[in-house]
Amino acid sequence: MILDQTVLTYQGTWTNTFTQSAQDVVDAVSAKLTGAGLAIRSTSVNQPFSASAIVGVSQPFNVTLTIQVQNGVGFGSPDDVISIIRSNVYQVTGSFPQADTIPYQAAPGGSQVSTGQPGLPKPPCDKSKCGFADIFSSDPSNCCGLADWLAGLTSTTAWVLGIAVIGILAGVILVSGRRE
Repeated sequence: MILDQTVLTYQGTWTNTFTQSAQDVVDAVSAKLTGAGLAIRSTSVNQPFSASAIVGVSQPFNVTLTIQVQNGVGFGSPDDVISIIRSNVYQVTGSFPQADTIPYQAAPGGSQVSTGQPGLPKPPCDKSKCGFADIFSSDPSNCCGLADWLAGLTSTTAWVLGIAVIGILAGVILVSGRRE
């Protein structure tokens, strides 16, 4: 049972949209949650830098919310609160959280205790999905490097890249030859 005025720690992995930054998504969801009797006390957003973020591609980010229940009655379990959060994330982004949990709660006037829900696990590394943008990622959990990207290139992709490099070099030689 989650009593009214209980403080909860929510952790989730959400995806921003093409038109909204991670912080914009968190702000919009927070406003909706406040209207649902879940007052947001603090937020923390961790979106690793990657080249895809520069061009406005949606990508996952981690969010931690400190929430105080202020609906006058409380909730039956942390899953009830998670359900409300998921619904509001979907309304804002068009997709549900990839993962979420409420690992801690503090009853009114009490200390923080575990809810029994685990924290978010570290996602497994799938090197077969390493893309070019992953080479430049500053995310410490990123397991993809230049060697992984090169190893994942198919022979067709390698030929296309090779031909492109040769074309660029030929263009540079032709342009520099005309200047003389």
